[in-house]
Formats: sequence, C-alpha cells, structure tokens
Amino acid sequence: MKQVLIFLSLPALALTLLFSCQKGKPADESQTFPLITITEQGNITVPFDAGSFSIHYTISSPVDGGRIVPQSTAEWITDYDTDTDGTLTFSVTDNNTGENRSTVLTLRYVYEGGETSAQANIIQENCPYSYMTEVSYAFGYYYGDRMTTYHRYYTWLAESPLDDNMNTGDGLSYLFDIYTDKAPDNSDEPAPPAGTYTLSESNGPWTFGKQDSRVFNNSPEGASAAYFTEGTLVVTHEGGTYTCEAILTDTNGEKHRVRYSGPISLTDYSKGSYISTLTEDYNADLTGATCAAMYYSDCYMSGTSNWIITLSPLPYSKDGDYFQLDICAPASSNVETGIPAGRYAILDCDYGEYTALLGFITGYVKYGSWFWLMDNAQQGDLIAPLTNGYIDIAVNDGIYTITINATDDAITENTITATWSGEITLQDMSQ
Repeated sequence: MKQVLIFLSLPALALTLLFSCQKGKPADESQTFPLITITEQGNITVPFDAGSFSIHYTISSPVDGGRIVPQSTAEWITDYDTDTDGTLTFSVTDNNTGENRSTVLTLRYVYEGGETSAQANIIQENCPYSYMTEVSYAFGYYYGDRMTTYHRYYTWLAESPLDDNMNTGDGLSYLFDIYTDKAPDNSDEPAPPAGTYTLSESNGPWTFGKQDSRVFNNSPEGASAAYFTEGTLVVTHEGGTYTCEAILTDTNGEKHRVRYSGPISLTDYSKGSYISTLTEDYNADLTGATCAAMYYSDCYMSGTSNWIITLSPLPYSKDGDYFQLDICAPASSNVETGIPAGRYAILDCDYGEYTALLGFITGYVKYGSWFWLMDNAQQGDLIAPLTNGYIDIAVNDGIYTITINATDDAITENTITATWSGEITLQDMSQ
C-alpha cells in the first residue's frame, strides 16, 4: 500500500509545481493576478505618412512596480512612450513600400513574480503618392498686378536651387503660378499670402494657373516635365517661417505630395523687370531682315490667338536690330489664315484682341515685346522693352508690312520706331 500511495503522490506533486511556475499565477485561489486589456478593438489602422499615434489599455489588479514593455519586430514603429498610464504612444515612418504593411504590437505588463501581455495588430496604409517630397528651397518672382488684375506670385518649391543659367537643379522642382487679390504681408520681402490655392485655368484669385504651373524632374536617367490636372496648395506662416503643402496630380497620372518649411522672399518685379539702355530715340534698321511668326493658339486663355513675331537681321541673328513682338489676334486666326491686319496696342495685362504684351523679364528669359541690338550673334548692350505704343500690321497679297511705334521704360521714355515688309514664315506651335 505504501508503494501505491507513493506512486499517486508523485504526479500530484509535479502538477502543483507546474502551476506554481506559471508567470503571474497567484499563490492561492483567494488572490487575483494582473490582466492587461487593449481598449481598441480589432485592427488598428494608421495612415501612410509619418506621425505619432496612441493606443489605450487597462490593467486590472495592478502590482506596485509593474511596468509596460512594448515590443514589435517592425523597424517602422519607433519612439515608444509609456509615461502616461493607460496610454502607449509610438511613431511610424512614411510607408513607401507600395502596399499596406502590418505588424503585431505586444504590450507586456511585467511585475515582480510574473508578467501578462496583450497584442494589437497595427496596419499602416499604403502611400497613394508616387512622390512624397520634402523640399529645401523656395524662390521666384512677385509681379504685383502686371499682366493680371490680381497679385501674381511666381513661386518655386524645389529640392535644389536654380543654377547660374536659371535652370532647375537636380531632383524635383515644383512651379506654382499663384494669383490672389491680396498684396504681400511684407512689401520688402514679398511672399504668397497664407491661404488655400486651387489649380485653375481661370487665373482667378486664390488659384495657381494651369498654364504655367508644372513639375520638373532632373534625375540621373534624364530630365522630364509635366503639368498638373488637379491640385491644391496650402500656405501658412508664422513670422518669417512659411509652411507650404501641395497635393498634386500631373498629366502622367502620377500623384505628388510636396512640403516646404522655411523663409520665402520673391524677387520683386512688380514695378518693372528691366530698365532700357537707350539714352535717346531710336529708329531701327530692318533692311534685309527676315521675319518668322510662331502661332501658339489661345496661349493666354483669353479667347484670342497668340503670335510671337521675330524680326532678325541677315545672316540670321548675326549683327543688327532685332525685335520680339508678342501679340494677341482674333481667335479665328491660325497658320492657314495668317496674322490678321490691324493695329495692336502695347498694353500691360490685357490679352484682348489686337493687343501686344509689353516686355518684361524673368531671370534671363525675356517675355512680351522687346527690341535689342544683335552683336556677333549675341544680344548686345543696347536693349529695351516695348512698354507703350502700337504695332501696325498690313497684309497685301501675302506680303506683310509691320510698323512699330513704341516707347521704352526709361524715365525719358525713348521712342523706338521701325518698318519692315516681306513674307512671313508661319510656324504652328499650338501643340
């Protein structure tokens, strides 16, 4: 009998030792042990972009000295913070993997003599953008109400500055042609006013223009550019620090999110972009000059046809007087019908029928109507924007006569005159 009793007692003793070694098992049935419960039910989903998030938990029968130990195998979850009872805060990085990703996050409650744990499934959504760009540079030009009835802020947000030739640098460069009815907050350092701007063809207030706004990508594989089909730009600022965030879709169907934080001070061209080097009236000599006209359809979206006319000395652009004329003709004109005859008034920000755009400059690029003297196939020192006056165009059996009577932007308002006759080479640039 003693052998039987001893046999029965050994399993009973082993069973008692087994339960006693389990973590958190109370010494007797009258005691309770801690239990951790995560408040949020089901999967916990966080957005694709980097940020800080929290989950909440409760602990029944807590033990003095107990502590929370969060654990996960995912490297994209970082910065655990357990300082607040009942709350675990953590950070996630941007999800650029191309798909949703998930991990199991374990909350261990460790106390003297044992521990208990609970788990949550964290799912981070896939990034919907092809490009998520934090840029470091902001620059551009403030035109005031030149060429528009609103204030115009021609603003770049870019990964690199422009180079010495005013070309976009390496990486992504975003151009926003911004219009608003609000003047700069600081006239000495003009910058886009705080607000929300929407991509638009109208160039109305609180928009950025569809015609000029675009993205450039100078990558090791080559350079490319695309315009936008939709987008918003939000600008805020505190003191001299501006924060810009844009959500954009380009003509290739790719989505962009671009962010910038820092100072913005645009070059002020609101009072004119160039000063004429003429010191007296000038009658240009266009003897033997050749004329070409490029048709851009409704380039300015004003219901007109835009033509850029060049009058060049022969041999082409070698030496002599040169004109660039930027005119808006009736919408019915094209390369088949030719340039309509009439008087084109040189005006600022009109774009109506029978008008010509006055000359202005952005960086090293001259827009609008200009005169300059070519010297050895290069622009010489003599140069002037056409800022007032008119351009007369007559047509007789395919022969055009162009008469220019304009003034420059010098204080003395020098007069620039010229006459040319001949055939014009018409080029279709509407596409």
